Amino acid sequence: MTPADHAEKLAHVTQTTAYTSAAGGVIFGLTASEWGAIAAIISGIVAILSFIANQWWKWQHFKLAKEGGSGRQTD
Repeated sequence: MTPADHAEKLAHVTQTTAYTSAAGGVIFGLTASEWGAIAAIISGIVAILSFIANQWWKWQHFKLAKEGGSGRQTD
């Protein structure tokens, strides 16, 4: 292993350690009410994404029904 390779590996390890410890400090520093707020935000995002996905599937179903096809191809 050359000194340049060793320096690159050391830089990667220290960067990973810094990011991990910073994330751990944020995660373990949150209170129960802050976790509740995060859960509420995530739930809202999931609800919005589910609504969008459902509307897309309904649009696809309507498009197939309008074309008169079942969506299946037969040989």
